[in-house]
Amino acid sequence: MNPNSIENETIRLTLQSAKEYGLIGKRRKRNKYRHLVFAIVRKGGSNDGPMGTISLKETDLERREALIVGPDWDDAAADTDTPVRDAVQLLCKFAFDALRVEEIVIYIRKCDTDYFALCRSCGFTSTGSINKGEGLSFYEMRICSG
Repeated sequence: MNPNSIENETIRLTLQSAKEYGLIGKRRKRNKYRHLVFAIVRKGGSNDGPMGTISLKETDLERREALIVGPDWDDAAADTDTPVRDAVQLLCKFAFDALRVEEIVIYIRKCDTDYFALCRSCGFTSTGSINKGEGLSFYEMRICSG
């Protein structure tokens, strides 16, 4: 499945398929964090605020799952051509490059909330607003102790 145009869908990416789609490069670093939560920020404007959130949990040594939740992908598209792809790309960089996993399952859902993050493995949650960042280059990383 091509992650360039997806919403309310589930996709499965392996390290190889992520490379084929151009989501990640060849460099892979090591990271020992178990639960990470990322917030993707939309470029500023009249509707300034988070575009969506990525929640990443550890399921086992070889597999990760992520949930991407966004308030309105259509509005976000006015600021970037492919906002969902950008979110998937950022997640893949951390999952494959930093966490060194071999496969990741991504769930993409629409919602009406301004900001939502949940680690489904331990229940770690975060709500609020983020007002900085340029395009999708800014992310917030919260480390879960669970």
